Amino acid sequence: MPSFFIPLGKRIVRHWLLCSPVIIVAAIVGLYYWSKPADVVPPARNVHFTFGVSDLYAPFLSPSENADVLSHLPEGAEVSATYQHTTYSYSLLSCMIGVACLPDPHWHSDTKEEIRLYPAKIEPYQANGKTRSFSVDLPQTLPGGYALEKLYLSVSADTFYRQPSYSALVAQTEKGSKSSLDDLKTPPAFEYLVSYLDHDLPQDVRYDQDCLDVMTPLRFPTVPIPVVTRITSDSNRMGLMRISSRSCPLIDSDLSDAPGFTTGKVPLSRVAASQSSIDFDGVAGATILSGRVTATEDMTRWQNEGKDGVGLYLVEFGPFRQLEVRSYPDSARPSKHIRIETWTFFDDALVGYSGEVFYPPADGADSDKTVQWKEYFHDGKPVWMQTTPAICDTPDCQSVLTEVNFSTTRPYGELQSEARSYLRFKGVLKPVDKNG
Repeated sequence: MPSFFIPLGKRIVRHWLLCSPVIIVAAIVGLYYWSKPADVVPPARNVHFTFGVSDLYAPFLSPSENADVLSHLPEGAEVSATYQHTTYSYSLLSCMIGVACLPDPHWHSDTKEEIRLYPAKIEPYQANGKTRSFSVDLPQTLPGGYALEKLYLSVSADTFYRQPSYSALVAQTEKGSKSSLDDLKTPPAFEYLVSYLDHDLPQDVRYDQDCLDVMTPLRFPTVPIPVVTRITSDSNRMGLMRISSRSCPLIDSDLSDAPGFTTGKVPLSRVAASQSSIDFDGVAGATILSGRVTATEDMTRWQNEGKDGVGLYLVEFGPFRQLEVRSYPDSARPSKHIRIETWTFFDDALVGYSGEVFYPPADGADSDKTVQWKEYFHDGKPVWMQTTPAICDTPDCQSVLTEVNFSTTRPYGELQSEARSYLRFKGVLKPVDKNG
């Protein structure tokens, strides 16, 4: 029968059956080419890196001690480079062992690594205060299709461990410890992922905020040490991404909106954050006191926080002093929120003021923080502030937020006087044994 006598529906089906293999093949070919990961092949030549730390601040060291540590960091520097070779295979199916295979065109990658150590050329010591750096030349590729994928740059902390201020705090820690301390002095390092781009990058000197991860004894407080790193390379197609340890706050600017790290200096906001962001958990040798007190008339914010008074928790260690004031749930109180405020002193000056107000959920689930705030000070001036209202859709919460906004904008002298007024309760607090 001529095709024009075949019903239209059957002609469409026959046409589909004839064309479907072509369509399927075209789809597979399209997936093959379009879905394959695109790689930019690095040039087969050496690349020259320079690296240095342009500024450093450890809060428990004096200015001269910080400068001494900074100038000796490059000594004994080592460079480890990781190279990767990746091969791709194309598969039309995805299979589950013992189940079945399903159509799923995709690329599968298989990666192998090679690690090489390269000598670093260290600049000689300079007594004029100029920060030192080191350089290294290394190939971007290895035979067999291996491309540079990661850099691991270690520096020396030997001078840090010899500083008198650090030794005095370690002695205080050892005196308060009932067990021996581990002395792990793994050299601090900076790790970067390497990528290659299909366009040129600016060849300016790159300054980055970072942290110096120095190993300290087991029961020594965790104290962040902010630094600013300086790194350059002579490749205009190579990108570097720092694998950050997040061991200290990476605030990038002060309240003046002047980012200090672009000039190679640690911003004042990060100096204050370092003095404030101390982890005293498990610290030996610290004075730890706690207790409850009745809010006095001058403690306006705490007057309506519960009939059982407010809790105080005080930690003192070396130049650091941290005081926490908090309320407790009270069924007799109209508002059900809990308030926690933390005041941090460094060398007897207020450097940090933070807090949160939240509502404990009735069903025992995790509660959304209602209001959080954090403020840092340096030399009697605010240098960084952040207020975060998470959920604030009730009159009580709006009232709390208004109060917090007012409190954080008070003059520094007024805030510091309030914080010091709470210290008058120190004599009625009881020691807390956390040394184990």
